[in-house]
Amino acid sequence: TAACTVTASFTLNSYSLSTAVSPAGAGLVNCTATTIGYGGASTCTATAHAGYSFGFWSGDCTGATCALTNINSNKSITANFARNSYALSVTKAGTGTGTVTSDPEAIDCGTNCQETFEHGVTVTLTATPDATATFTGWSGDCTGTEVCQVDMDEARSVTATFAPITYTVTATAGPNGGISPASQSVAHGATTTFTVTPDPSYTAS
Repeated sequence: TAACTVTASFTLNSYSLSTAVSPAGAGLVNCTATTIGYGGASTCTATAHAGYSFGFWSGDCTGATCALTNINSNKSITANFARNSYALSVTKAGTGTGTVTSDPEAIDCGTNCQETFEHGVTVTLTATPDATATFTGWSGDCTGTEVCQVDMDEARSVTATFAPITYTVTATAGPNGGISPASQSVAHGATTTFTVTPDPSYTAS
């Protein structure tokens, strides 16, 4: 036999850090390291995609931040996101009356003129005048007089204008006098005045 030398080599244990996003596709997770030696550390950040907001961490991180230290086992974390919601406000203008409703069903203005909708939803608004009114048009985030479609990627505001139905009143005078004006346009429920002027030696009756 002879003297011999033996060398033992040791490798520091390493652990994996797995990440997930909920719901899928809502954002990204970036960590300073995903393979970490024993006792090491890793800090992770979450970045939301358009239309989402970061909510909280779950798994081996909890709360609003994720900083893992003294790692001595495999770790798993999930970044939880929520889809953004925005307010859609409807205002009625003009002296006529009517209602505005939405699809998806939520707004009935009427009485309920504001609701929130998730990012990416297209809301269709329909203006319906009462029997004594007409719908004259949209303003704000819609224009024109057709059905209004609003893409909810931010807070939106729409005004629907209604006007009363108008009638033409035509006046005719008999002989020996006159009446003016000859005609007038009068809104539903309103009153108007005509002036009757008899010829000399006559009175109106």
